[in-house]
Amino acid sequence: MPRHRKHFVVLLLLVVLAAGAVALARMTPAWWSPTARNAAGALDTARSLEQGIASETTKVRGEGVQPWRVRVRAAHLNAWLGARLPQWLEYDQSLPWPDGVRGV
Repeated sequence: MPRHRKHFVVLLLLVVLAAGAVALARMTPAWWSPTARNAAGALDTARSLEQGIASETTKVRGEGVQPWRVRVRAAHLNAWLGARLPQWLEYDQSLPWPDGVRGV
């Protein structure tokens, strides 16, 4: 196989892979089920998550370095993404939604 043909095949393969990657990146993941902004309890759950994280990160832990962790459940995170993130972005206009994004 001539050298230029090998380069063409490699280039064609790269283009196909790039097109596939772009197509996959634009798809909504099958596991994603966004929480509606006005879903019952979503705002309360989202605020509760914010308060819980703030409480844990500012807790006085005593002398020395002690390991600590915070568990965030998927339902709470989805509620925050659906209910509170849009409010944060509406409040701070320096963090605009990218073009084409209609929801988190």
